Amino acid sequence: MDQTDIMGLLLGILLLNLVWCSYRPQERQILWGWFLRIWPRVRPILGWFLIFIGILGVILPILQGIIFLVIGSALIGPRHRLIRRTRVAYKQFLHRLAGSSNRFLAWLGRFGISSLRTMNQQIRRFIEYRTRYQRKHRPIRLAIVPPPEVVAMLDHYRLRYDPSYRHGLPPHIVLVPSSHPNDRDAFEREVAITLSQWSGFDLTLEHLQIAPNQHRLVLLPSQGKGLVEQLQASLPQTRPIQRQPWPALTIGKLLQYSSLESAQTWVAETWQPQRWHVAELVLFEERFGRMWHEVRRFRLCASTNHAECVKIHALNDYA
Repeated sequence: MDQTDIMGLLLGILLLNLVWCSYRPQERQILWGWFLRIWPRVRPILGWFLIFIGILGVILPILQGIIFLVIGSALIGPRHRLIRRTRVAYKQFLHRLAGSSNRFLAWLGRFGISSLRTMNQQIRRFIEYRTRYQRKHRPIRLAIVPPPEVVAMLDHYRLRYDPSYRHGLPPHIVLVPSSHPNDRDAFEREVAITLSQWSGFDLTLEHLQIAPNQHRLVLLPSQGKGLVEQLQASLPQTRPIQRQPWPALTIGKLLQYSSLESAQTWVAETWQPQRWHVAELVLFEERFGRMWHEVRRFRLCASTNHAECVKIHALNDYA
């Protein structure tokens, strides 16, 4: 068996494992987690490689260089310094051609400027259509999220017991469950107007309990429970909350009841009641790879008597 056969055998084993893992939920989640961790580092490398291939394709008649250049530029992103400088230099070159005394060069420059404007308009329309389509078809979830110091303590347990930890969801108390509103903009406006009539309140997570019907290990609030129920009743609802008990914060999801009891015993040994002031709600959106992203923060601002919504800008535009 030569070196080529060995490499082919190893590649076949790797592909077989990937296909096998894709049919198992837990392994699939691990694969998605690995992919989403390495993709931000692999993407620019792959983009520059495709640009290099595209340059060779422009010179050589064998390859279609323009296609590789476009795909490579898209992978690197329009905000990269070199890509932006190249676009600016290309536009300046077209304007210089358009101002040339030679009629053919001037026509060529004007044709290039007109084609560039048309292409930018089409790209803008495509982005607007994609945004509208995604806002309509991506599920959302509105929840109460603890402050960072409480999140750090809860994630210590969720890392071990809660699969949603790998999907980008912080610990939270659901107010509007995962759903697809008919009109996303109207839903967000109604949430902002509703919360403009609410003031912040204190919430304490104290009691640890097993929800056996849903295979969950949850924390129940003591102080502020009634206010959470009233807040949930005042919000626009897309579908009823089916979790019982509620309100509750999930820190574990396990199929075996004996595993839930073991997890409850371990958490109870180190758990200390956590209290914080609820001043805002967070809207999450599910994106590529079943990963949840924070897209809005709605503030409880009855003291200011106006609706207030903060858009989260630190999002991955390619998700």
